[in-house]
Amino acid sequence: MRVSTAASWIVVLVMMLWAADAPAVAVRDGQPASPEAKALERLTRSAKRALEAADSEPPADAERRLSAVLDDPAFGKLSRRLRAELLWVASGVAADAGNLSLSRRRVQLLTKLRPDLTWGWYRLARVEAAMGNDQAAIDHIVHVLQTWPEWSVNLGRSDLQAFQFAGRDHPAAQRRWLEALFATGWNARPNSASGMRMRLVELQLADGDTEQAAQTASLILHPMDVVGLRVDRRLAALHSGPGEDLDPVRRGRRLLQDLRVRAQDAPTDLEAINELIELLLVLGDIDEALALSTDTLSRIEEGGDLAEDPTFLRPWVANHRSTALLRQGDTEAAVAQLIAASQMAESPDGGNTSQLLNLATLYLRLNRPAAALDLLDQVSNPSPYGRMVMERCRFAANLDNPEVAEEALGYLREHQDDGILQWLDALLSADRIDEAAATVVVQLADDEDRTTVLFWLQSFWNTELPADGRYRQARQQLLDRADVKAAIAAVGHIERFDVYQG
Repeated sequence: MRVSTAASWIVVLVMMLWAADAPAVAVRDGQPASPEAKALERLTRSAKRALEAADSEPPADAERRLSAVLDDPAFGKLSRRLRAELLWVASGVAADAGNLSLSRRRVQLLTKLRPDLTWGWYRLARVEAAMGNDQAAIDHIVHVLQTWPEWSVNLGRSDLQAFQFAGRDHPAAQRRWLEALFATGWNARPNSASGMRMRLVELQLADGDTEQAAQTASLILHPMDVVGLRVDRRLAALHSGPGEDLDPVRRGRRLLQDLRVRAQDAPTDLEAINELIELLLVLGDIDEALALSTDTLSRIEEGGDLAEDPTFLRPWVANHRSTALLRQGDTEAAVAQLIAASQMAESPDGGNTSQLLNLATLYLRLNRPAAALDLLDQVSNPSPYGRMVMERCRFAANLDNPEVAEEALGYLREHQDDGILQWLDALLSADRIDEAAATVVVQLADDEDRTTVLFWLQSFWNTELPADGRYRQARQQLLDRADVKAAIAAVGHIERFDVYQG
Protein backbone atom coordinates (compact mmCIF):
# COMPACT_ATOMS: atom_id res chain seq x y z
CA MET A 1 0.00 0.00 0.00
CA ARG A 2 1.26 3.49 -0.82
CA VAL A 3 0.09 6.64 0.92
CA SER A 4 1.30 9.90 -0.59
CA THR A 5 2.85 12.05 2.11
CA ALA A 6 2.31 15.10 -0.08
CA ALA A 7 -1.40 14.35 -0.33
CA SER A 8 -1.50 13.63 3.39
CA TRP A 9 -0.58 17.22 4.15
CA ILE A 10 -3.85 18.38 2.65
CA VAL A 11 -5.69 16.31 5.19
CA VAL A 12 -3.32 17.36 7.97
CA LEU A 13 -4.14 21.00 7.28
CA VAL A 14 -7.84 20.22 7.44
CA MET A 15 -7.28 18.41 10.71
CA MET A 16 -5.51 21.48 12.08
CA LEU A 17 -8.57 23.58 11.29
CA TRP A 18 -10.92 21.07 12.86
CA ALA A 19 -9.37 21.05 16.29
CA ALA A 20 -6.87 23.34 17.98
CA ASP A 21 -6.21 22.82 21.64
CA ALA A 22 -3.56 23.88 24.09
CA PRO A 23 -0.66 21.77 25.30
CA ALA A 24 -1.39 19.72 28.38
CA VAL A 25 1.28 21.69 30.31
CA ALA A 26 0.86 25.48 30.32
CA VAL A 27 3.62 28.01 30.91
CA ARG A 28 2.57 31.16 32.74
CA ASP A 29 3.76 34.49 31.33
CA GLY A 30 6.63 36.01 33.24
CA GLN A 31 7.40 32.88 35.22
CA PRO A 32 10.51 30.73 34.67
CA ALA A 33 9.62 27.61 32.71
CA SER A 34 9.76 24.42 34.70
CA PRO A 35 12.01 21.57 33.52
CA GLU A 36 8.85 19.73 32.51
CA ALA A 37 7.67 22.69 30.42
CA LYS A 38 11.08 23.06 28.79
CA ALA A 39 11.12 19.37 27.90
CA LEU A 40 7.66 19.66 26.41
CA GLU A 41 8.73 22.70 24.39
CA ARG A 42 11.73 20.79 23.02
CA LEU A 43 9.51 17.83 22.14
CA THR A 44 7.05 20.16 20.41
CA ARG A 45 9.87 21.59 18.27
CA SER A 46 11.06 18.06 17.48
CA ALA A 47 7.52 17.10 16.52
CA LYS A 48 7.21 20.00 14.10
CA ARG A 49 10.60 19.20 12.55
CA ALA A 50 9.50 15.58 12.18
CA LEU A 51 6.35 16.68 10.34
CA GLU A 52 8.43 18.83 8.00
CA ALA A 53 10.84 15.94 7.45
CA ALA A 54 8.03 13.73 6.19
CA ASP A 55 7.90 15.82 3.02
CA SER A 56 11.51 16.95 2.74
CA GLU A 57 13.79 14.15 3.94
CA PRO A 58 14.43 10.55 2.84
CA PRO A 59 11.81 8.14 4.25
CA ALA A 60 14.27 6.49 6.64
CA ASP A 61 15.23 9.83 8.17
CA ALA A 62 11.60 10.90 8.41
CA GLU A 63 10.72 7.62 10.13
CA ARG A 64 13.57 8.06 12.61
CA ARG A 65 12.41 11.55 13.56
CA LEU A 66 8.76 10.55 13.84
CA SER A 67 9.52 7.44 15.89
CA ALA A 68 11.62 9.45 18.31
CA VAL A 69 8.69 11.77 19.00
CA LEU A 70 6.04 9.04 19.15
CA ASP A 71 8.14 6.95 21.53
CA ASP A 72 8.97 9.83 23.84
CA PRO A 73 7.41 9.34 27.31
CA ALA A 74 6.05 12.88 27.13
CA PHE A 75 4.21 12.30 23.82
CA GLY A 76 0.88 12.16 25.62
CA LYS A 77 1.41 15.69 26.93
CA LEU A 78 1.56 17.22 23.46
CA SER A 79 -1.58 18.93 22.26
CA ARG A 80 -4.29 16.66 20.97
CA ARG A 81 -4.08 18.33 17.58
CA LEU A 82 -0.34 17.79 17.28
CA ARG A 83 -0.57 14.16 18.37
CA ALA A 84 -3.22 13.57 15.72
CA GLU A 85 -1.04 15.17 13.04
CA LEU A 86 1.95 13.08 14.05
CA LEU A 87 0.02 9.81 14.09
CA TRP A 88 -1.54 10.56 10.70
CA VAL A 89 1.73 11.42 9.00
CA ALA A 90 3.66 8.63 10.72
CA SER A 91 1.10 6.03 9.67
CA GLY A 92 1.47 7.20 6.07
CA VAL A 93 5.27 7.08 6.21
CA ALA A 94 5.13 3.53 7.59
CA ALA A 95 2.66 2.44 4.91
CA ASP A 96 4.78 3.93 2.14
CA ALA A 97 7.75 1.98 3.51
CA GLY A 98 5.74 -1.25 3.42
CA ASN A 99 5.53 -1.59 7.21
CA LEU A 100 1.79 -2.13 7.34
CA SER A 101 1.72 -3.48 10.89
CA LEU A 102 3.34 -0.30 12.18
CA SER A 103 1.05 1.83 10.04
CA ARG A 104 -1.98 0.04 11.45
CA ARG A 105 -0.84 0.50 15.07
CA ARG A 106 -0.39 4.20 14.50
CA VAL A 107 -3.69 4.77 12.76
CA GLN A 108 -5.49 2.72 15.43
CA LEU A 109 -4.08 5.12 18.00
CA LEU A 110 -5.30 7.99 15.83
CA THR A 111 -8.87 6.67 15.70
CA LYS A 112 -8.87 6.30 19.48
CA LEU A 113 -7.53 9.82 19.93
CA ARG A 114 -9.81 11.37 17.32
CA PRO A 115 -12.74 9.03 16.57
CA ASP A 116 -14.39 11.90 14.69
CA LEU A 117 -11.75 11.94 11.93
CA THR A 118 -13.16 10.26 8.85
CA TRP A 119 -9.79 9.98 7.17
CA GLY A 120 -8.36 8.03 10.07
CA TRP A 121 -11.01 5.33 9.77
CA TYR A 122 -10.62 5.33 6.00
CA ARG A 123 -6.88 4.77 6.23
CA LEU A 124 -7.39 2.02 8.79
CA ALA A 125 -9.73 0.30 6.33
CA ARG A 126 -7.18 0.58 3.51
CA VAL A 127 -4.34 -0.73 5.66
CA GLU A 128 -6.42 -3.68 6.87
CA ALA A 129 -7.33 -4.47 3.25
CA ALA A 130 -3.67 -4.31 2.21
CA MET A 131 -2.80 -6.70 5.05
CA GLY A 132 -5.45 -9.18 3.94
CA ASN A 133 -7.65 -8.56 6.99
CA ASP A 134 -10.74 -8.52 4.81
CA GLN A 135 -13.50 -8.51 7.40
CA ALA A 136 -11.84 -5.73 9.40
CA ALA A 137 -11.39 -3.66 6.24
CA ILE A 138 -15.07 -3.99 5.37
CA ASP A 139 -16.12 -3.20 8.96
CA HIS A 140 -14.13 0.04 8.95
CA ILE A 141 -15.21 1.29 5.52
CA VAL A 142 -18.85 0.52 6.32
CA HIS A 143 -18.42 2.52 9.54
CA VAL A 144 -17.13 5.44 7.47
CA LEU A 145 -19.97 5.29 4.96
CA GLN A 146 -22.71 4.94 7.55
CA THR A 147 -21.32 7.62 9.86
CA TRP A 148 -20.28 10.16 7.20
CA PRO A 149 -22.30 9.30 4.04
CA GLU A 150 -21.35 12.56 2.34
CA TRP A 151 -17.69 11.46 2.47
CA SER A 152 -18.27 8.75 -0.16
CA VAL A 153 -17.46 11.21 -2.96
CA ASN A 154 -13.80 10.86 -1.95
CA LEU A 155 -13.63 7.19 -2.92
CA GLY A 156 -11.45 6.66 -5.97
CA ARG A 157 -10.73 3.82 -8.34
CA SER A 158 -8.09 2.19 -6.14
CA ASP A 159 -10.44 2.29 -3.15
CA LEU A 160 -13.19 0.51 -5.06
CA GLN A 161 -10.75 -2.16 -6.20
CA ALA A 162 -9.35 -2.62 -2.69
CA PHE A 163 -12.70 -3.11 -0.97
CA GLN A 164 -14.19 -5.23 -3.75
CA PHE A 165 -11.14 -7.47 -3.49
CA ALA A 166 -11.41 -7.57 0.30
CA GLY A 167 -14.95 -8.89 0.01
CA ARG A 168 -14.27 -11.45 -2.71
CA ASP A 169 -14.34 -14.45 -0.34
CA HIS A 170 -16.85 -12.99 2.11
CA PRO A 171 -20.23 -12.57 0.38
CA ALA A 172 -22.03 -11.20 3.44
CA ALA A 173 -19.30 -8.63 4.05
CA GLN A 174 -19.17 -7.66 0.39
CA ARG A 175 -22.91 -7.13 0.36
CA ARG A 176 -22.68 -4.92 3.47
CA TRP A 177 -19.97 -2.81 1.82
CA LEU A 178 -21.85 -2.39 -1.45
CA GLU A 179 -25.19 -1.60 0.16
CA ALA A 180 -23.53 0.90 2.50
CA LEU A 181 -21.81 2.53 -0.49
CA PHE A 182 -24.93 2.88 -2.63
CA ALA A 183 -27.04 3.99 0.36
CA THR A 184 -24.91 7.16 0.39
CA GLY A 185 -26.06 7.98 -3.14
CA TRP A 186 -22.55 7.40 -4.46
CA ASN A 187 -22.25 7.50 -8.23
CA ALA A 188 -18.92 9.22 -8.65
CA ARG A 189 -17.68 6.57 -11.09
CA PRO A 190 -20.72 5.47 -13.12
CA ASN A 191 -18.90 2.77 -15.10
CA SER A 192 -17.55 1.20 -11.93
CA ALA A 193 -20.89 1.64 -10.19
CA SER A 194 -22.65 -0.39 -12.86
CA GLY A 195 -20.35 -3.39 -12.44
CA MET A 196 -20.53 -3.18 -8.66
CA ARG A 197 -24.32 -3.09 -8.80
CA MET A 198 -24.19 -6.21 -10.94
CA ARG A 199 -22.24 -7.95 -8.20
CA LEU A 200 -24.71 -6.69 -5.60
CA VAL A 201 -27.59 -8.15 -7.62
CA GLU A 202 -25.91 -11.56 -7.50
CA LEU A 203 -25.37 -11.29 -3.75
CA GLN A 204 -28.95 -10.19 -3.08
CA LEU A 205 -30.34 -13.00 -5.21
CA ALA A 206 -28.17 -15.53 -3.42
CA ASP A 207 -29.78 -14.35 -0.18
CA GLY A 208 -33.27 -14.64 -1.68
CA ASP A 209 -33.90 -10.88 -1.71
CA THR A 210 -35.47 -10.72 -5.17
CA GLU A 211 -37.22 -7.39 -4.65
CA GLN A 212 -34.02 -5.64 -3.60
CA ALA A 213 -32.13 -7.30 -6.44
CA ALA A 214 -34.69 -6.04 -8.96
CA GLN A 215 -34.33 -2.49 -7.64
CA THR A 216 -30.56 -2.71 -7.90
CA ALA A 217 -30.75 -4.18 -11.41
CA SER A 218 -32.91 -1.28 -12.62
CA LEU A 219 -29.96 1.05 -12.02
CA ILE A 220 -27.43 -0.96 -14.04
CA LEU A 221 -26.54 0.93 -17.23
CA HIS A 222 -23.19 -0.20 -18.61
CA PRO A 223 -23.74 -2.31 -21.76
CA MET A 224 -21.51 -5.15 -20.56
CA ASP A 225 -23.45 -5.46 -17.32
CA VAL A 226 -26.78 -5.20 -19.12
CA VAL A 227 -25.68 -8.14 -21.28
CA GLY A 228 -25.03 -10.09 -18.10
CA LEU A 229 -28.53 -9.28 -16.82
CA ARG A 230 -30.09 -10.27 -20.11
CA VAL A 231 -28.54 -13.67 -20.79
CA ASP A 232 -28.52 -15.34 -17.35
CA ARG A 233 -31.68 -17.27 -16.51
CA ARG A 234 -31.22 -16.61 -12.78
CA LEU A 235 -31.85 -12.94 -13.47
CA ALA A 236 -35.00 -13.40 -15.56
CA ALA A 237 -37.31 -12.56 -12.65
CA LEU A 238 -35.67 -9.16 -12.33
CA HIS A 239 -36.78 -7.80 -15.68
CA SER A 240 -40.29 -8.87 -16.61
CA GLY A 241 -40.93 -5.62 -18.48
CA PRO A 242 -40.50 -4.88 -22.21
CA GLY A 243 -37.41 -6.31 -23.86
CA GLU A 244 -36.06 -2.92 -24.89
CA ASP A 245 -35.56 -2.09 -21.23
CA LEU A 246 -32.61 -4.48 -21.30
CA ASP A 247 -31.17 -3.22 -24.57
CA PRO A 248 -27.44 -2.68 -23.91
CA VAL A 249 -27.32 0.17 -26.42
CA ARG A 250 -30.32 2.02 -24.96
CA ARG A 251 -29.04 1.79 -21.42
CA GLY A 252 -25.52 2.52 -22.59
CA ARG A 253 -26.69 5.75 -24.23
CA ARG A 254 -28.31 6.80 -20.94
CA LEU A 255 -25.03 6.17 -19.18
CA LEU A 256 -23.18 8.07 -21.90
CA GLN A 257 -25.27 11.16 -21.17
CA ASP A 258 -24.29 10.94 -17.50
CA LEU A 259 -20.62 10.55 -18.36
CA ARG A 260 -20.65 13.49 -20.77
CA VAL A 261 -22.10 15.72 -18.06
CA ARG A 262 -19.54 14.51 -15.53
CA ALA A 263 -16.63 15.13 -17.90
CA GLN A 264 -17.96 18.61 -18.74
CA ASP A 265 -18.49 19.51 -15.09
CA ALA A 266 -15.04 18.25 -14.10
CA PRO A 267 -12.76 18.87 -17.10
CA THR A 268 -9.63 18.03 -15.09
CA ASP A 269 -10.99 14.76 -13.67
CA LEU A 270 -8.98 12.19 -15.61
CA GLU A 271 -11.01 9.30 -14.24
CA ALA A 272 -14.22 10.85 -15.57
CA ILE A 273 -12.61 11.42 -18.97
CA ASN A 274 -11.22 7.90 -19.07
CA GLU A 275 -14.62 6.38 -18.27
CA LEU A 276 -16.19 8.43 -21.06
CA ILE A 277 -13.59 7.26 -23.60
CA GLU A 278 -14.06 3.64 -22.54
CA LEU A 279 -17.84 3.80 -23.01
CA LEU A 280 -17.51 5.53 -26.39
CA LEU A 281 -15.39 2.58 -27.53
CA VAL A 282 -17.94 0.07 -26.26
CA LEU A 283 -20.79 1.83 -28.08
CA GLY A 284 -18.79 2.10 -31.30
CA ASP A 285 -18.40 5.89 -31.29
CA ILE A 286 -14.84 5.44 -32.52
CA ASP A 287 -14.21 8.87 -34.04
CA GLU A 288 -15.23 10.64 -30.84
CA ALA A 289 -13.20 8.23 -28.70
CA LEU A 290 -10.13 8.87 -30.85
CA ALA A 291 -10.57 12.64 -30.76
CA LEU A 292 -11.09 12.73 -26.99
CA SER A 293 -8.19 10.40 -26.20
CA THR A 294 -5.89 12.37 -28.53
CA ASP A 295 -6.87 15.67 -26.94
CA THR A 296 -6.51 14.24 -23.42
CA LEU A 297 -3.01 12.91 -24.08
CA SER A 298 -2.01 16.27 -25.54
CA ARG A 299 -3.26 18.08 -22.44
CA ILE A 300 -1.25 15.72 -20.24
CA GLU A 301 1.93 16.02 -22.30
CA GLU A 302 1.72 19.81 -22.56
CA GLY A 303 1.94 20.05 -18.78
CA GLY A 304 -1.37 21.84 -18.41
CA ASP A 305 -4.38 21.12 -16.24
CA LEU A 306 -4.04 17.35 -16.69
CA ALA A 307 -0.28 17.15 -16.15
CA GLU A 308 -0.66 15.44 -12.78
CA ASP A 309 -1.86 11.86 -12.95
CA PRO A 310 -2.05 10.54 -9.36
CA THR A 311 -4.20 7.57 -10.37
CA PHE A 312 -1.90 6.58 -13.27
CA LEU A 313 -4.58 6.65 -15.94
CA ARG A 314 -2.41 8.11 -18.70
CA PRO A 315 -1.38 4.66 -20.04
CA TRP A 316 -5.04 3.63 -20.16
CA VAL A 317 -6.01 6.72 -22.12
CA ALA A 318 -3.19 5.86 -24.53
CA ASN A 319 -4.38 2.25 -24.61
CA HIS A 320 -7.89 3.42 -25.51
CA ARG A 321 -6.47 5.60 -28.28
CA SER A 322 -4.67 2.54 -29.65
CA THR A 323 -7.96 0.62 -29.64
CA ALA A 324 -9.70 3.44 -31.52
CA LEU A 325 -6.96 3.49 -34.16
CA LEU A 326 -7.18 -0.27 -34.54
CA ARG A 327 -10.94 -0.10 -35.08
CA GLN A 328 -10.41 2.58 -37.71
CA GLY A 329 -8.10 0.19 -39.56
CA ASP A 330 -4.83 2.01 -38.83
CA THR A 331 -3.00 -1.02 -37.44
CA GLU A 332 0.54 0.32 -37.40
CA ALA A 333 -0.51 3.55 -35.68
CA ALA A 334 -2.38 1.44 -33.13
CA VAL A 335 0.73 -0.63 -32.45
CA ALA A 336 2.89 2.49 -32.12
CA GLN A 337 0.44 4.03 -29.67
CA LEU A 338 0.30 0.87 -27.56
CA ILE A 339 4.10 0.71 -27.52
CA ALA A 340 4.10 4.26 -26.17
CA ALA A 341 1.46 3.33 -23.60
CA SER A 342 3.54 0.38 -22.42
CA GLN A 343 6.37 2.77 -21.59
CA MET A 344 4.20 4.88 -19.28
CA ALA A 345 4.09 4.18 -15.55
CA GLU A 346 0.90 2.54 -14.33
CA SER A 347 1.88 2.55 -10.65
CA PRO A 348 4.01 4.54 -8.20
CA ASP A 349 6.80 2.02 -8.76
CA GLY A 350 7.17 3.22 -12.34
CA GLY A 351 6.57 -0.08 -14.10
CA ASN A 352 3.90 -1.16 -16.54
CA THR A 353 2.49 -4.66 -16.87
CA SER A 354 -1.01 -4.12 -18.27
CA GLN A 355 -0.05 -2.40 -21.50
CA LEU A 356 2.89 -4.76 -22.10
CA LEU A 357 0.51 -7.71 -21.91
CA ASN A 358 -2.08 -5.95 -24.07
CA LEU A 359 0.63 -5.28 -26.64
CA ALA A 360 1.77 -8.91 -26.55
CA THR A 361 -1.82 -9.98 -27.14
CA LEU A 362 -2.09 -7.59 -30.08
CA TYR A 363 1.14 -8.92 -31.60
CA LEU A 364 -0.26 -12.45 -31.43
CA ARG A 365 -3.42 -11.36 -33.22
CA LEU A 366 -1.18 -9.79 -35.88
CA ASN A 367 0.79 -13.04 -36.37
CA ARG A 368 3.92 -11.64 -34.71
CA PRO A 369 4.70 -14.28 -32.05
CA ALA A 370 8.40 -13.39 -31.79
CA ALA A 371 7.54 -9.79 -30.92
CA ALA A 372 5.06 -11.02 -28.32
CA LEU A 373 7.69 -13.25 -26.68
CA ASP A 374 10.18 -10.39 -26.52
CA LEU A 375 7.66 -8.37 -24.54
CA LEU A 376 7.01 -11.14 -22.03
CA ASP A 377 10.65 -10.93 -20.96
CA GLN A 378 10.02 -7.33 -19.90
CA VAL A 379 7.12 -8.13 -17.57
CA SER A 380 8.00 -8.21 -13.88
CA ASN A 381 5.93 -9.01 -10.79
CA PRO A 382 2.60 -9.61 -12.54
CA SER A 383 -0.55 -10.19 -10.51
CA PRO A 384 -1.97 -13.74 -10.51
CA TYR A 385 -4.27 -12.72 -13.36
CA GLY A 386 -1.42 -10.99 -15.18
CA ARG A 387 0.60 -14.19 -14.92
CA MET A 388 -2.28 -16.07 -16.55
CA VAL A 389 -2.25 -13.59 -19.45
CA MET A 390 1.52 -14.05 -19.73
CA GLU A 391 1.28 -17.82 -19.91
CA ARG A 392 -1.58 -17.70 -22.40
CA CYS A 393 0.57 -15.47 -24.62
CA ARG A 394 3.58 -17.73 -24.11
CA PHE A 395 1.52 -20.77 -25.05
CA ALA A 396 0.03 -19.19 -28.18
CA ALA A 397 3.43 -17.91 -29.32
CA ASN A 398 5.03 -21.36 -28.95
CA LEU A 399 2.55 -23.63 -30.70
CA ASP A 400 5.45 -24.84 -32.87
CA ASN A 401 7.54 -25.51 -29.75
CA PRO A 402 5.61 -28.28 -27.93
CA GLU A 403 7.82 -28.45 -24.86
CA VAL A 404 7.50 -24.75 -24.02
CA ALA A 405 3.83 -24.70 -25.01
CA GLU A 406 2.96 -27.61 -22.72
CA GLU A 407 4.78 -26.00 -19.82
CA ALA A 408 2.75 -22.82 -20.27
CA LEU A 409 -0.47 -24.80 -20.67
CA GLY A 410 0.32 -26.71 -17.51
CA TYR A 411 0.53 -23.47 -15.57
CA LEU A 412 -2.78 -22.30 -17.04
CA ARG A 413 -4.46 -25.58 -16.16
CA GLU A 414 -3.20 -25.51 -12.59
CA HIS A 415 -4.17 -21.88 -11.97
CA GLN A 416 -7.53 -21.70 -13.76
CA ASP A 417 -9.13 -19.90 -10.82
CA ASP A 418 -6.82 -16.94 -11.43
CA GLY A 419 -8.18 -16.38 -14.95
CA ILE A 420 -10.51 -18.98 -16.40
CA LEU A 421 -10.94 -17.12 -19.69
CA GLN A 422 -7.19 -17.15 -20.31
CA TRP A 423 -7.29 -20.94 -19.97
CA LEU A 424 -10.21 -21.19 -22.41
CA ASP A 425 -8.62 -18.80 -24.91
CA ALA A 426 -5.42 -20.86 -24.85
CA LEU A 427 -7.35 -24.05 -25.55
CA LEU A 428 -9.18 -22.51 -28.50
CA SER A 429 -5.97 -21.06 -29.94
CA ALA A 430 -4.66 -24.64 -30.18
CA ASP A 431 -7.94 -26.21 -31.41
CA ARG A 432 -8.29 -28.21 -28.18
CA ILE A 433 -12.06 -28.12 -28.43
CA ASP A 434 -12.79 -31.14 -26.23
CA GLU A 435 -10.93 -29.67 -23.26
CA ALA A 436 -12.55 -26.29 -23.78
CA ALA A 437 -16.01 -27.85 -23.94
CA ALA A 438 -15.43 -29.83 -20.76
CA THR A 439 -14.36 -26.65 -18.96
CA VAL A 440 -17.36 -24.68 -20.20
CA VAL A 441 -19.82 -27.36 -19.10
CA VAL A 442 -18.33 -27.48 -15.61
CA GLN A 443 -18.20 -23.69 -15.26
CA LEU A 444 -21.77 -23.15 -16.41
CA ALA A 445 -23.03 -25.68 -13.87
CA ASP A 446 -21.45 -23.70 -11.02
CA ASP A 447 -23.58 -20.86 -9.63
CA GLU A 448 -20.50 -18.85 -8.69
CA ASP A 449 -18.58 -19.31 -11.95
CA ARG A 450 -21.22 -19.27 -14.65
CA THR A 451 -21.51 -15.50 -15.07
CA THR A 452 -18.00 -15.06 -16.44
CA VAL A 453 -18.16 -17.94 -18.91
CA LEU A 454 -21.73 -17.25 -20.04
CA PHE A 455 -20.71 -13.69 -20.84
CA TRP A 456 -17.60 -14.94 -22.69
CA LEU A 457 -19.80 -17.08 -24.94
CA GLN A 458 -21.81 -14.10 -26.22
CA SER A 459 -21.05 -12.48 -29.58
CA PHE A 460 -20.04 -8.83 -29.95
CA TRP A 461 -18.66 -6.52 -32.58
CA ASN A 462 -15.02 -7.32 -33.23
CA THR A 463 -12.11 -6.00 -35.28
CA GLU A 464 -10.86 -8.92 -37.36
CA LEU A 465 -7.07 -9.24 -37.40
CA PRO A 466 -4.87 -11.69 -39.37
CA ALA A 467 -4.62 -14.41 -36.70
CA ASP A 468 -8.24 -14.23 -35.55
CA GLY A 469 -9.65 -16.61 -38.14
CA ARG A 470 -8.40 -19.82 -36.54
CA TYR A 471 -9.61 -18.76 -33.11
CA ARG A 472 -13.02 -17.75 -34.48
CA GLN A 473 -13.46 -21.13 -36.17
CA ALA A 474 -12.50 -22.98 -32.99
CA ARG A 475 -14.94 -20.89 -31.00
CA GLN A 476 -17.75 -21.70 -33.42
CA GLN A 477 -16.94 -25.42 -33.17
CA LEU A 478 -17.23 -25.07 -29.41
CA LEU A 479 -20.62 -23.36 -29.64
CA ASP A 480 -21.92 -25.99 -32.09
CA ARG A 481 -21.31 -28.90 -29.72
CA ALA A 482 -24.41 -30.55 -28.29
CA ASP A 483 -23.00 -30.72 -24.76
CA VAL A 484 -22.14 -27.03 -24.76
CA LYS A 485 -25.54 -26.08 -26.18
CA ALA A 486 -27.27 -28.10 -23.47
CA ALA A 487 -25.14 -26.54 -20.73
CA ILE A 488 -25.95 -23.05 -22.03
CA ALA A 489 -29.67 -23.75 -22.33
CA ALA A 490 -29.78 -24.92 -18.71
CA VAL A 491 -28.64 -21.54 -17.39
CA GLY A 492 -29.26 -18.92 -20.06
CA HIS A 493 -28.87 -18.22 -23.75
CA ILE A 494 -26.52 -16.77 -26.39
CA GLU A 495 -27.10 -13.56 -28.35
CA ARG A 496 -25.23 -11.25 -30.66
CA PHE A 497 -24.92 -7.69 -29.38
CA ASP A 498 -24.19 -4.56 -31.39
CA VAL A 499 -21.50 -3.27 -29.04
CA TYR A 500 -17.81 -3.91 -28.52
CA GLN A 501 -16.58 -5.69 -25.41
CA GLY A 502 -14.26 -2.85 -24.52
